[in-house]
Amino acid sequence: MARDWFVFVGPYAEWIRPASDYLTGSGGEDEAEWERLIDGGLLVWNIGADSGFPFEHEGQRFRRYCCMPECQRPGCPRWPMLFHFNHTPPRYGETATDWAVLDRQGELDWFRRAFAEELGSCGRLMRANPVFRWGLVYWVRP
Repeated sequence: MARDWFVFVGPYAEWIRPASDYLTGSGGEDEAEWERLIDGGLLVWNIGADSGFPFEHEGQRFRRYCCMPECQRPGCPRWPMLFHFNHTPPRYGETATDWAVLDRQGELDWFRRAFAEELGSCGRLMRANPVFRWGLVYWVRP
């Protein structure tokens, strides 16, 4: 079975939800908004073979959903890296980067500002505000 592997390095928003709360529309009035946010080419999500990163904490099961910028918007200090391996060539030809000069806080501030409308919609639909982080996110899709 073919799989697609994704590796992202840069700013992202994270929601931790009970395992029973899947990041999918319910077919209700928010379905079109979910589709725009998940499949609209604005944000990329770690929705893979396991629908978010499943984990257990103190006997309860959770899923960690992360979204990252996919479409370019002005003012970014350094465009984040998203590698997609298998069916398509990596989006970026870089294979080595110098992280010594990163402006992590600047990238986080840019992400929050540039995608404020979409992130606000995500928070409303998730019924929680995200935690903003900078780092590496890895996921697999079947």
